[in-house]
Amino acid sequence: YEQSLALYLDLDDAWGKAKLLTALGWLAAHNGELDAAQQLGEEALSVLQAGGDRKQTADVQWLLGTLAILAGQFEESDRLLSESLAIRETLGDRITDIAAGPLDLGMTLTWIGRFVEADAIREEALALYEAQGQPEQIALAHVRLATSKFHIGQYEAVSRHARIGLEMCEEVGSQHGAGVALWLLGGLSLVTDKLDQAQAYLDECLARFREIEGAGETGWVLSHLAEIARQKGQPALARQHLHQALRTASGPLGMVTAVLSLVIYLNLLLDDGREAEAAELGVMLNKLPTCGNSAAVQATFARPVNEILDDLPEEVAAQALTSGQARDLQVMTAEVLVELEGTVRV
Repeated sequence: YEQSLALYLDLDDAWGKAKLLTALGWLAAHNGELDAAQQLGEEALSVLQAGGDRKQTADVQWLLGTLAILAGQFEESDRLLSESLAIRETLGDRITDIAAGPLDLGMTLTWIGRFVEADAIREEALALYEAQGQPEQIALAHVRLATSKFHIGQYEAVSRHARIGLEMCEEVGSQHGAGVALWLLGGLSLVTDKLDQAQAYLDECLARFREIEGAGETGWVLSHLAEIARQKGQPALARQHLHQALRTASGPLGMVTAVLSLVIYLNLLLDDGREAEAAELGVMLNKLPTCGNSAAVQATFARPVNEILDDLPEEVAAQALTSGQARDLQVMTAEVLVELEGTVRV
């Protein structure tokens, strides 16, 4: 990318410069270098505002909108992503152009908590891929659709699409897609109290992801394994899994790892009788659309956050509510990681 960018600079090619700055921005984001990603995205947008390609402008806005999610700026993210999508639609992009790949609309809508919209788009994408006869895209579309169904609480549909997706991913050789399908089946088994079944799915899933260099979903699996360990009365093992999960948390997928891991950490706080701390953490988590609007994530809480608050003395609950609203996901994640490092064997 850097070599290509240098060539575009020599050619004084604004379109190429913006395209490569955007690509480097995505790379930085996935490496967890969010400040660098933001700077690259803003530089790309500045180049395009001087006179550039509208589609490229939409792509830069998508990057900046995703970074806004990671920074907890959900209204700004919604604005940028909506503008980006509007441009793509006026350019005549098909739903399949924006429902898969690096600009996966369904995933981005999921990040900002618009799960019903994500589900509708993924239904449409699956139908289009089936009409076009694209086996690999059909396989991945089933897995993505299972994810959307999980967030809106349609468990039978989750099971159906995840199983179809797993079988098809095996057939087309998509190790990553198969891993996500296994994670979904494990998570579904977990929230429906089938712990042994969940353990089997997640153990296999973890083994597969560890064979894929840089698989960002590894932390998702470890967080679910932590909850299984907690429910089996193994808090030390649960903390060990959470520690490993949070150490993998970087980039866009790392936000999901952080949310899932902190939900399980909240459950451990409740086990230890630390209700006020659990309530504060729960309030912070529930203000995130990825958590507060998701039936799948809410099902992972040992107790609903409102119930925890109701059981606290009024003054303590008020303090937890105020503090939780003011807390930041990244800061809280760093604090929990430090605490876990003090309690597990590294």
